[in-house]
Amino acid sequence: MEWGTGTESTLLMLSTVLIGCAVVAVQAFLASPPARASTRAAASSACSPPASGATSVGRAGGSRETQPAQSRAADVSEVRLDELRALVKGQIIVDPEDPDPHASDATLRRFLRAVGGEDVKHAAQRLVSTARWRFENKPFLWTCEWCERRPGHHTWRQVGQDKLGRPVIYSCLAQAATHRYTATCAVRHMVYAIEQAVRTMPDGEDGWLWICDFSGFTLRACDLSVASGVIHIVAAHYPERLALFACVNAPRLFMPAWRAICKLVDPRTTRKTRFVASRDEARALLCDILPAEDADWTMDELTANLVRPMAVCQSCDGFWRPPSAGATHDPRGTPTYVQRYLGADRARAGDCLRRHRPHPNIALSLAGDDDAAKEAVPPVVLAPRAPCATAQAS
Repeated sequence: MEWGTGTESTLLMLSTVLIGCAVVAVQAFLASPPARASTRAAASSACSPPASGATSVGRAGGSRETQPAQSRAADVSEVRLDELRALVKGQIIVDPEDPDPHASDATLRRFLRAVGGEDVKHAAQRLVSTARWRFENKPFLWTCEWCERRPGHHTWRQVGQDKLGRPVIYSCLAQAATHRYTATCAVRHMVYAIEQAVRTMPDGEDGWLWICDFSGFTLRACDLSVASGVIHIVAAHYPERLALFACVNAPRLFMPAWRAICKLVDPRTTRKTRFVASRDEARALLCDILPAEDADWTMDELTANLVRPMAVCQSCDGFWRPPSAGATHDPRGTPTYVQRYLGADRARAGDCLRRHRPHPNIALSLAGDDDAAKEAVPPVVLAPRAPCATAQAS
């Protein structure tokens, strides 16, 4: 299979995606307050597809959502920050077990940015509500029972980091054990992934990146209740966490509809989305935002997941297992991520609340709780790729 191709009739898939995304876009718009100072020109610019050679998002002049948190802090005035701090004083319920207590200035700034930086009362209401939700539901203790029952049920997993050290989450429908999700299971796994990603964020950073590989997309994956459930939770309790949403191998015909949908959505949200449909575009984007090791790993993963039939080690039965001897690619994550978070000492310390836990099936295999993980699977053979240095120079 080649980059940019689908597994269903393009027109049929497009019609379903257009309807689904239009509804989801409206839901997202209603769930998030509109930007106070947004303009039609800003929305138009944010929704325009990148021109050839112009996929940069991490350099000067790029999207501010992909800039360091220190520079984004300027979006919130100290006056409004002091006002919010005073409003929520004594109202934030802090769970002593929570590794991410919502009482820091960084959290206050996120909730202020989510309401445009000015509506302090609304930001206070949302922050207090989220603190109560965390205290009552303890999302930091969640896991994904669906993945535990059926390995590979979800593929969303942290695999590395960007140039700022922020966690990168990758997902690919072709690797999933099913395309029939419920809102409950999708929210459960997404929250697990976000909560674990937060534990790896460097000091001063509060965002994560999502690389969504549309390879293997089918009409069964279009479930508005699932999208709505995820959007609601992320918008309500994890505002301003998503720094970049990279859509790889999405149909090109979707772009005109996306530009129309963007007129209903806060420009801050659309600026975080990038569509790439070719190998060169993907390499340019990845090399711009990721360290060379992470960009190379992602290109290898994207390429391996286009191969049909899919190698067992890349499928729902293999992407979470340790690779076989001699394998040149580990679908669990980059070499640095694997060394840092999947080592034996990390597996033994997996129950520590402040330590990062990987994808549930990876965690189970590391702990020796899954007999299937002990079975060897043939490694995938990948063709040579151009390094990032070459891609950037060309």
